[in-house]
Amino acid sequence: MRVGIGLPGCVPGCDPAAVVRWARAAEAAGFSSLGVIDRLLYGALDPMASLAAAAAATTRIGLVTMVLAGPLRRAAV
Repeated sequence: MRVGIGLPGCVPGCDPAAVVRWARAAEAAGFSSLGVIDRLLYGALDPMASLAAAAAATTRIGLVTMVLAGPLRRAAV
């Protein structure tokens, strides 16, 4: 059985460094994937940036988006 876990980036006030720690701990614990959701109404971290940080900090765990409100986000230029 494969079991995934969500990253804490959607928790209001989440420290971005917590995403990297969480991703490393999840991979070490044997989870198969890390998921993100998108929240626009409060200070959630950008879901794609969170997945990018998780990808840089891990080697084998899968990355998943469950809800992504991309067209509603401001372009990062």
